[in-house]
Amino acid sequence: MILIGLEQDPEGQQIAARLLTHWTGQQLHNEGESANRIMQQWQEWFAAKYPEELPAVLPVEPADSRWKYQDLLAELQQQKKSTLDLKLGAQAYEKATCIKCHRFGKKGEEIGPDLTYVSRRFQQKEVLLSTLFPSHFVSEEYPTYTIVTADGKTFTGMMGAAGPDEIMLLTPEGKKQMIKKQEVEEIVPVKKSAMPDGLLNLLTKAEVIQLIRYLGTLPEGASDKYRHKLP
Repeated sequence: MILIGLEQDPEGQQIAARLLTHWTGQQLHNEGESANRIMQQWQEWFAAKYPEELPAVLPVEPADSRWKYQDLLAELQQQKKSTLDLKLGAQAYEKATCIKCHRFGKKGEEIGPDLTYVSRRFQQKEVLLSTLFPSHFVSEEYPTYTIVTADGKTFTGMMGAAGPDEIMLLTPEGKKQMIKKQEVEEIVPVKKSAMPDGLLNLLTKAEVIQLIRYLGTLPEGASDKYRHKLP
């Protein structure tokens, strides 16, 4: 709710603050304070109460980012009624290396979150946002770890299934790093997502739009009980 409030105009921020007060029982602001100051106080409260969590701040686009969220969102909304290019979307899914970590229907690995039903949980703008800024939307089910070995080497990524004597780590480059358990010195949780930034930089604007729209469909292999919900 703090992040939602930060995106609003002053009136919307006031509403968000009232909801936060209702839900938490905390009264953080005084009468007459500006909406921006009120939201800042909620950010400070969150940081103090949940020091291990990611800070409640809006994502900042890197200077070298090829695409801007607002530009892509505007294009996505403009193309809502245009023809969906499933072939281009599927090609973009592979080109952006999504397929190395994510299952979508019958395609892809099952190391990261399964995206088969992502369209039933999130709006397309939310999928776009989490793809552009992966570390702002880290699922508790798929944490990232840094493993330090006895010889001083470090590896970072998501841990997956392996043999009884090994740990498999999927690196941000999409590579499976096998590490002997007897060589592990330390395993440290990391707040940053294993999904690397800048994956959409690999795509053209048309490919980005069709990728997000492609993920908004139910692919081959999805349960038939959801088929009637397709637009």
